[in-house]
Amino acid sequence: MNPSSTVLFFDLDDTLFDRSRSIRAGLEAVKATQPSLAEFGIERLEYVYRKNVDMGFKPHLGRGAKRSDAWSERLRQVFTKLEVPAPSNEELKTLLEIYDAAYKASRQATYTTIQTLEQLKNKGFRLALITNGVQETQAEKAKAIGVSHLFEELVSSEAAGHSKPNEEIFKCALKRMGVVNPLKCVMIGNDVVADMNGGFAANMQIVWYDRRAPEPEIIFLFGSSRPVPVVKEMRQLIGYLKNLGYCT
Repeated sequence: MNPSSTVLFFDLDDTLFDRSRSIRAGLEAVKATQPSLAEFGIERLEYVYRKNVDMGFKPHLGRGAKRSDAWSERLRQVFTKLEVPAPSNEELKTLLEIYDAAYKASRQATYTTIQTLEQLKNKGFRLALITNGVQETQAEKAKAIGVSHLFEELVSSEAAGHSKPNEEIFKCALKRMGVVNPLKCVMIGNDVVADMNGGFAANMQIVWYDRRAPEPEIIFLFGSSRPVPVVKEMRQLIGYLKNLGYCT
């Protein structure tokens, strides 16, 4: 298969962007100012922030919600979940500024991502992003980690009007890239539901990026006989694309 006829769609957060690194940097900065958090390790703080809080965070992002109010509430919930006294509203605003500064200062691409994307681009693959989030925020993030210039399109859930894994966002991305046959596309992402299930439902080939995987492997998902490569480092993607017949 000619690489120039193949579109590779990538997720952004936790796939190309090392979000965990930035979250930890932000939480470390907040922890340094809060004696009540001193007893908690950074792994515990990240777990509460990402697992316990993320699941209940979306209601705070409803229509008319201010970003600062929503994110201040998110920080407040960390204290609540850990059962320690929460700062005042004014203190939370200051903590949000501290968190944001550290988060943004530490943004970077995941290991071997930039080199891999450049190699794929040089081989003739067309690259695009499909990401849940606000268009402007995600575009700025892609630029900050040094990958935005490598992509033809960035399709956000805000722009598409649908979030992954809804099939409509994938259809929107295919249309934006002028693709008629989704079988000529590959979706690469870290989230089994949003990226793998969503890409599979859109009839794309899927590759699961899982940094926790002990070794690269082939698995089968969703009761299908279609092989799903698992990569723990982005550089391993090229080998799998060769094995799948997408390039030489």
